[in-house]
Amino acid sequence: MARLRIKGLGEHPKTNWQIVYIPLDGSVVYRIPRIVPVGRGRHTRHILGFYVNSVDEFRNNPIYPPEIRYKAQERVLLLEDLLTLGTEADLEVEAFGYDEFSGARKLFLPKRYTVHDIKEGYFDTKGLDVHELPSFQQDQGTDTDE
Repeated sequence: MARLRIKGLGEHPKTNWQIVYIPLDGSVVYRIPRIVPVGRGRHTRHILGFYVNSVDEFRNNPIYPPEIRYKAQERVLLLEDLLTLGTEADLEVEAFGYDEFSGARKLFLPKRYTVHDIKEGYFDTKGLDVHELPSFQQDQGTDTDE
């Protein structure tokens, strides 16, 4: 589940958070896939997409600025656009998983991601670390010491 939280919109901008659930596969319901572990010789991962353009609220709700509603109508709205709204904005991603053999279950509680957590690059072959593209680092003003 992905939950976008934006503070600073609407009638009480100093105290209210606008909360919107973001579909992970273009629909409201997401079926949990069987994810094989990354191991020796297996470097494939399951990647979820955030389908912000599938949310009708961004097109129709006057609480959002006209440029956000326009981008949503044209289906060119980006997660970065939403994470820069209001006075604060973040995205929480919750995952629930279980071990097929033992039945052990775990809820992975969310880290609150902000616009500063977005990186353009590729995943490391042995984990989920992102190797940023040099041009993206320079555009963001990130210092790189090599």
